[in-house]
Amino acid sequence: MVVITLCVMERREATINKASLKRLARRHITWSVMTTIQTVTWSVTATLRKAMSAGANVTSIDSLGEFRAAWVLLQEKIIQAISTTEGEITAAFRFLEQQQQHWKIETTKRHEAYVESKQILKRKELGRTFGHKVDTTVAEEDVRKAKARWQTSEQKLEHVKKWKPRLEHQVHDYIGSRQGLSMQAETEMVKALAFLDQKLATLNQYLALSAPTLVTGGVKP
Repeated sequence: MVVITLCVMERREATINKASLKRLARRHITWSVMTTIQTVTWSVTATLRKAMSAGANVTSIDSLGEFRAAWVLLQEKIIQAISTTEGEITAAFRFLEQQQQHWKIETTKRHEAYVESKQILKRKELGRTFGHKVDTTVAEEDVRKAKARWQTSEQKLEHVKKWKPRLEHQVHDYIGSRQGLSMQAETEMVKALAFLDQKLATLNQYLALSAPTLVTGGVKP
């Protein structure tokens, strides 16, 4: 199943990790959900047209009014969901770009710090060649920590680079189903609503008609 994972990830060193992936998974849109909504709107629209054109057997105009209100609400929610998703997609791409730039700079800085720590250690070790007693324990630990930080930043950068093509692939799959759903909400559902309004107006006009009065008269003897 195609899943588009979209969310605003936190800006911190451990951005791309298991916890963030779980947060991503909690907010997703699936292709099957899009397809289901499209199928429902097509089915309801077709059923509505068929029922109205075949002849009305209306027992409650109020129920039709409630159905109309629910139909309008569904349309609004679909349009709002599409708009919100478009915004989240844009934000996700922007965030990944920011993260990539952040870890590029961070990797360069940490590599420079690693190189500097190695030079400090080398100078201390050089002092031993002249018979000086030099403790290199702290310098060696600094080198180890600097190297670990540099390697961590490289891993973060690689993770971010991998996420961008994945997101592009998921968005590409999403766009296809989004176009169909958008067409349903902005075209077919609008047509169905206009059709329903026409029939409701006709029914209300029919009910407004006065029933003919039966005139009775006695027969004179």
